[in-house]
Amino acid sequence: MISPVDQISGHKIIYLDSVTSTNDYLKNIADNNIEEGTVVIAETQTDGRGRNGKKWISPKGKGLTFSILLYPKIKLNQVLIFSYIPVIVLTKVLIQQFNLFASIKWPNDVYVNNKKIAGILSESVIYKKSLKYFIAGIGINLNQNLNDFSDELQEVASSLRIILKKNIDKEFFLFNFLKEFDILFQTIKISSNWENDIVNEWHNLCNHINSRVQLISKNDNFYGVFKGITKTGEAIIKTDQNIIKTVNIDNFSLR
Repeated sequence: MISPVDQISGHKIIYLDSVTSTNDYLKNIADNNIEEGTVVIAETQTDGRGRNGKKWISPKGKGLTFSILLYPKIKLNQVLIFSYIPVIVLTKVLIQQFNLFASIKWPNDVYVNNKKIAGILSESVIYKKSLKYFIAGIGINLNQNLNDFSDELQEVASSLRIILKKNIDKEFFLFNFLKEFDILFQTIKISSNWENDIVNEWHNLCNHINSRVQLISKNDNFYGVFKGITKTGEAIIKTDQNIIKTVNIDNFSLR
C-alpha cells in the first residue's frame, strides 16, 4: 500500500491513465459519499489548469498530477489559509527528501533554482453558507527533460530530473507527500491556533518576503513590498505610496 491504513490522505487511491483534470474528476464524484482523503492520480491531463485560467501541461508519464478530497471542519473565512497547506507540505518534502533549496512564490507555486517546479490549484464547494468539501490539486514536474518544455517555458520552469540528473520514483514521492500532508492535516484538527501556525510555516518558506513585487489584475496594477500573509490568507503589500493593502489570490497575480 502507498500509505498506512490509519492515514486519512491516500487511504483510497484512484489511478487513471488520462482525465481532463484530477480536480474535475473528484468534483464529479464528490457527491457520492466518497471517503475523505481519496486521491486521484492521472498519467496525463487533457485539460489541466492552474490559477487564473492558465494551463498546466503534463506530458504523459513524466509529471505527477493528483488531487486530494477533504472535508475539513473549518469556517468559510478559514478556507483560504487552509489552502496553503499543500504548498507548505510539497516544499518541505523537496527540502527534506531531496536536499533542495525549494521555496514558495505567493500564493502556491514552488520554485527551485529560480524556476517553477510545481503548482497547486485548490477548489472548494460551498453549500448553505458552509464548506461542503475541499479539493487540493497538485502538479509536480518530476521526470521531464528539457525538450519536454516549450522554448518559453524552458526559461521559467524545470523538473526534478533536470535538477537532480536522475529519474524520480512517483510512488516514493507520492508516499512522502501524503505522509507529511496527513501529519499537518491531523495537527490542524487538534490545534486551536492552527491559522497562525500555517502563516509562520508559509513565511519561513516564502522566497520574496520583504521584496519589492508587482501585483497585477484585470483592473489594477501596482508595486509594493511583500510583507507576508494574513491569518485569513490574503497577501500584505506595503505600496510605493506607503499604504498597507491586503490582496486576495482570486483577484491578483504576483511578479
